[in-house]
Amino acid sequence: MEKRDVFLRLRLKMMLGILLVQVCILAVLMILLNVSVYFSNRSDADSFMRHLIERGGRMASYTQGSELRDKMVRERLSERGIPFEIANDIPRRFEFLSEGPAFHDYYSVRLDSKGQVVRVYHALTDDSTYKFGQSVVRKALASGKLEGVSDGMGYMIRETPEKDGYIAVVVDCIADLRHQVRFFVFSLVIYVLSLVVTAILSWLVSAVVVHPVKETFERQKQFIADASHELKTPIAVISANVAVLEQEIPDNKWLAYIKTENLRMSSLVKDMLYLAKDDAGRMEYNMLPFDLAEAAASCVMPFESVAYEQGKKLELDIPKSVLPVMGDETKIRQVIIILTDNAIKNSDRDALIRVSAGIENSKCFVKVYNTGHGIAPEDMEKIFNRFYRADSSRDRATGGYGLGLAIAQSIAAGHRGRISVQSKVGAFAEFTLTLPHWK
Repeated sequence: MEKRDVFLRLRLKMMLGILLVQVCILAVLMILLNVSVYFSNRSDADSFMRHLIERGGRMASYTQGSELRDKMVRERLSERGIPFEIANDIPRRFEFLSEGPAFHDYYSVRLDSKGQVVRVYHALTDDSTYKFGQSVVRKALASGKLEGVSDGMGYMIRETPEKDGYIAVVVDCIADLRHQVRFFVFSLVIYVLSLVVTAILSWLVSAVVVHPVKETFERQKQFIADASHELKTPIAVISANVAVLEQEIPDNKWLAYIKTENLRMSSLVKDMLYLAKDDAGRMEYNMLPFDLAEAAASCVMPFESVAYEQGKKLELDIPKSVLPVMGDETKIRQVIIILTDNAIKNSDRDALIRVSAGIENSKCFVKVYNTGHGIAPEDMEKIFNRFYRADSSRDRATGGYGLGLAIAQSIAAGHRGRISVQSKVGAFAEFTLTLPHWK
């Protein structure tokens, strides 16, 4: 994204921040509700099973059927393979619970001490489920886990009061599980819909919130542009007067100070005007193909004398082959000069400065490496901010204002490239300008 999209990024960050809070809150609520429903269903089933076990596997009260109905029940159970004497003890299906937990279809039996069925007090309605209830009891006794849930069936096994066997109850919890799934799907749909609504509302609200900031920022940019433009005239007048005075008063140190500071002010105003123009989207580039290797070499060569005078070693590792790129050669040269100048300024005596160029992954690059103090990890991104100086004392000594890297990054972005940095504190720093390879 370009600089003019900064407010779009701000709105996106604001919306994502609101969504993140909403996601966390709704996720916690959804988990709590679903867990609450789950444990509520488990509690109902456990209460129902305890209710049955406390009454020896039977309901608290039930209505006895007629002889004909008793005969039909015995015949149906006999068809399932249940012995007649056990079937004779099964209470009728026309039962109701006068008080206590809600009704579940269930299977309750009395077992002897070896786990064999002695009496069936109540059989599950569905034949296959009934057989499954028997298998649940057998598995529970074999595993020694006498209470739990197995494939949608809740079970509970307890010793009889006489300690001569067990009372086993298996409750069909399939309906509860289906209810749990439906509730989860419903809550998930509500969760997604609420996030969509929140995203839309937060996006609309962000426009209202950002609008005053945008207006203030636009006024600030306009002020910087106007102030920089107005400063050009007095700077030019001072420069002309200093030139006249130098002819009349040669070798005057005060005039030399004025001239030096006036040149620094002129450079600062020029940089500020460039950034103001770039922010307004009025920066134009004269895009033509040129040789990046030749441009890098010609930019770095003038720094050899500067490096030599400061006791530093400057190396060039630039191929003789052409590195074709499409762009504004003058602006790209400015980037290389900024990076090389920074490398020399931010290194100590006997430091090594190396400028290399090449092509990698269909990208042309220029790397500027220097040994020295390096850049702290927390300063890696901030160094491209305007007026940011990781070491203000060194920049004051070298005359920096903290605008060079911001301008370089802006030019690189205008050419669909970028500037990256690698560093190790106390060892080195390396800046890499990457541009698309032109074929």
